[in-house]
Formats: sequence, structure tokens, C-alpha cells
Amino acid sequence: MDRITKSLVKDFLKQQEIESKTESKDFEIFCNYSLVCKEYNDSFSFEDVSTGINQGIDGICIIVNGKLVTSIEEIKDLLEINKFLEVLFVFIQAKTSSKFVGSEIGNFIFTIKDFFSDDPKLNESIPKLVEIQ
Repeated sequence: MDRITKSLVKDFLKQQEIESKTESKDFEIFCNYSLVCKEYNDSFSFEDVSTGINQGIDGICIIVNGKLVTSIEEIKDLLEINKFLEVLFVFIQAKTSSKFVGSEIGNFIFTIKDFFSDDPKLNESIPKLVEIQ
């Protein structure tokens, strides 16, 4: 990771009062926050976006009718109130490398496809989010 990005991540962690873990985990949190903020203008918990240990996806954000949701119950409530659902899925993969690796991009796409499959195999660490889709 270059010096400018390291500095941005360090400042971000300090501002958010997040204890530094590893360079890659810190960068993942920074990326998740930065990308979700582009789509969702309210506050949110980093844990609601991070997938933890998941093959291919570092962050998932599901926004339904303008609200970041983390459970099927929230979606049912929104459907009852609004009578419609407008859904936006944000998938994030953060890499500290300075170049793209085709196999990693392919893995990211494969994992997203698995997320939406009828019988997901790779997304066992995020069962609540898989249930929502």
C-alpha cells in the first residue's frame, strides 16, 4: 500500500476511534466505509457491512427503500410500510496490492454469483445476509 493511502487509513481509524488490527483489515474497514458512504447517507455500524472471514467478498451492504438492512424482519417491515421494495446491493473487495489479479476478480464475481444462488456454498459466514437476498 502506498504512503498516501496508508496515511488516509491511519487518519480514518483515528477519527473513527477504531483500534488498528492488520494493514489489510484496516484497509478493508476503510474501503467498506468509503464505498458504503457513497450509497448510504446515514450512520451505520462497520460490523453490519463487514463479512468477516469470507472468500471473495470483504463487505456487503444491502439498502432497501433507503435503509441499510441486516435482517429479513427489517425488510418485511419496510414492505408492510411502503408496499414496495427498492433494493441496492453493494459488494466490496478490498486489496492493498497495486495491481489487479485476474483470478481475484474472477473469484469476487464467482462469490457474488454464489451469494445469489438458490443453494449458496461459499457464503456460510454471512447467513443472515444470504437469507435476505
